[in-house]
Amino acid sequence: MRIGEAKHLTWADVVLEGANPVLHVRPKDGWKPKTGDIRAIPLSPRAVELLGSLSRHSKWVLTAPPRPSDPKGQRQISERRLLLHLKRLLARIDLPGHLHTFRHAFISHAASQAVPEAVIRSWVGHVDTQTIRLYMHIADRTSQSWMQRLHGQHGG
Repeated sequence: MRIGEAKHLTWADVVLEGANPVLHVRPKDGWKPKTGDIRAIPLSPRAVELLGSLSRHSKWVLTAPPRPSDPKGQRQISERRLLLHLKRLLARIDLPGHLHTFRHAFISHAASQAVPEAVIRSWVGHVDTQTIRLYMHIADRTSQSWMQRLHGQHGG
């Protein structure tokens, strides 16, 4: 998800029950996804577990910390605060990168696992092939693995 999509995620957008758990990215009052498209993102079992463990004390999935004017912490989190939390977490675990790095890595990983491009585009909200290909940085290790497979099949 893009940062704005995460910021505007409500519990009404989250479906954890059933055979097909998903997050819905859809417009809200005063906000719409970058491409304007509504989409559903399938959730991994780990994501279902994580989201299921979160408190539903607000309509927003990601909320700002409590403060005197909002002691229950029901305010929508700001993009700046989200980025600050991510920056601190990355520093704590000594991992380089920023939010958009995760989108690039996810797209590259999905592509290296042979997920069809149309499926990746539907997950990440890109409408055209040219845009998605900008993100498809195939890791050297994966590229090398495919070359070795090709070499083994054709002997040369």
